Order: sequence, then structure tokens, then C-alpha cells
Amino acid sequence: GRRITLRDRWGDAPVLCEGIPAEIELPAPADRVRFYPLDESGNRRAAVPFGARPGKSLITLGPEYRTVWYEVEIR
Repeated sequence: GRRITLRDRWGDAPVLCEGIPAEIELPAPADRVRFYPLDESGNRRAAVPFGARPGKSLITLGPEYRTVWYEVEIR
């Protein structure tokens, strides 16, 4: 098969990446968590809402954020 990698070309054209859907459950209450998609330079974009379960946070990644880089902040 064909192998695709970013190597040292993070954020530079003509690299093409496609976000995939995923759910991540964190063992931290939702009021202590912030979730940010990152731009091609590693800068935060607007915080993204996410789900909650008792004592846990449920973060959903997806192609709609147009990135493969994320930051999760737990306070």
C-alpha cells in the first residue's frame, strides 16, 4: 500500500490530511476541561463544546474541525 506521512511538512502545502471521527472519554469532570482544535501553527482555535457523563468528559473529534491537532486542558 501507499504510505502517507507528514514528516517535517506540518501545515505546509501540498500536504493533505483528513480528520477522522473519534470519541475520547476523560476521567475528569466537564467543568474542569477545555478542548481546542489547533491550526497549522499549533495555535488554539475557538474552544469546542463536548459531552459529559457523571465525573467524566466525552470529547468528539471530527473532520468538521479541519485539523488533526488538538489540545485538551484539564484544570
